[in-house]
Amino acid sequence: MKISLRAKSLITAVILTGLFTALALIAYLLGGPLPGFWLVLVAGNLLILASILVINLFYSSIGNKMASALEKLEKEKFNSGIGIAGQDLEHLSTTFTLITEQIGQREAQFNRQEKKMETLLASLSEAVIALDQGGKVLIFNKTAEKFTGFTEQMVTGKHIDEILHIYGGDEKIIVSNYFVKPDELATIHREHGLQIRSQDGKIFHVSVSITTVTFQEEENHGFILTFYDETNQKALEEMKLDFVSMAAHELRTPLTVIRGYAELLNSELGEKLSPEHQEHLHRLEYNAANLGTLIDNLLNVSRIERGSYKIEPAALDLTSLVKNTVTDMIDQANSKGQTLTFEEPLEKLPLVMADSSRINQVISNLITNAITYTPVGESIKIYLTKKDSFVSVSVRDTGIGIPKEALAKLFTKFFRVSSVLEQGSKGTGLGLFISKSIITMHGGEISVESELGKGSTFTFTLPIASNIQASQPAAQFGSLSKTGKGIMINPERISQRMAGNSGSN
Repeated sequence: MKISLRAKSLITAVILTGLFTALALIAYLLGGPLPGFWLVLVAGNLLILASILVINLFYSSIGNKMASALEKLEKEKFNSGIGIAGQDLEHLSTTFTLITEQIGQREAQFNRQEKKMETLLASLSEAVIALDQGGKVLIFNKTAEKFTGFTEQMVTGKHIDEILHIYGGDEKIIVSNYFVKPDELATIHREHGLQIRSQDGKIFHVSVSITTVTFQEEENHGFILTFYDETNQKALEEMKLDFVSMAAHELRTPLTVIRGYAELLNSELGEKLSPEHQEHLHRLEYNAANLGTLIDNLLNVSRIERGSYKIEPAALDLTSLVKNTVTDMIDQANSKGQTLTFEEPLEKLPLVMADSSRINQVISNLITNAITYTPVGESIKIYLTKKDSFVSVSVRDTGIGIPKEALAKLFTKFFRVSSVLEQGSKGTGLGLFISKSIITMHGGEISVESELGKGSTFTFTLPIASNIQASQPAAQFGSLSKTGKGIMINPERISQRMAGNSGSN
């Protein structure tokens, strides 16, 4: 049974009082005076009681403060149900012991959670790198070690740019420059691809996600870099491109023969055929031409993805080019009862730097789409405007329009709108992808505005030629030839070349 501090103090006071009284009595029996006996007895007992009272109050105050502090610490930090008796100092050691045990338990739990986190990070197929605000490495998982060739011990505390060798095409990327603008890094990945080159010479094709992390109740923040391995996907894409290119080339030879004999039959026997047979021959030629266009587009996409196309920009009178293209296509629009017009600019526009054959291809594709998706009796207008250092070409129709949800994907490969736009159309969804690639290579942009049921407006821009470029003949611009994504080779020239070299295919 435990005895409280106050009880112990009272017992001590009684014992000391009895002891002091006994000593005073012995002194009196040995001959001391009686008044002195009482004076000593009373004064001594009062002194003892006062001393014990002061000591008791002092220790009780300390005990109460310590117990209160421990109770507060216990409730705020550990949230346990242990009660602390503020009146008893004996309970303090017990409370300290319990709190120490809880600290040990929490530490063990934290260690277990830390090991679980390390195990999870190590098992991820993605490379995860955690950085502090200054870009120094805090966490570096096993996949990150595989990508870079460094171990976690080697890189912890080092700046990310010292250990990460990442490239967008042939240009080295400084990752720390994109902490606050990760969208620009995503654009580089989309246009050129991203590669990580490890210390042992291995190359990994990756995509990157950068996330800013703000720590609770702190102004300091860090970053989480996540790298997704796309090496196998890249290899599969290469296989697809090889297959498409090979298949398209193999299809060219029989198609060239079909088109040749169809033209020969039409020229020699066309007038002798019945109207029904002439219609069959016309369909043969028409569909052979469509198949040739499809093969050309497939080859173009393959070359676009490989970045092997070329443009030869020269100073170009865009107004004349557009006017001639519209003139060539006006009969096609008239056959559908549509009005195709070119609104010439009121003032002379400056020359642009562009490859005339490629831009003609873009304009033709946009006008063809407008004719295809514009009802009978509606209108199509083409107009040019100058803005800053660019000249823009717009093709506006009053057709059926494009749904809003389809606009974002309109310029991607093989995309077809799942709506009334598909009715009567046998396209492959490659024309706008190729057109966008051509314009991008010229340093311009292409965009679309559309409202369902009211029509669409496609607009692209081309850079204005400088005075020096405009004063030189086009033949001198061979040094300006560019390679990249989106240039289409002349279909007729390819057909002739394939026909002449069919034995090598």
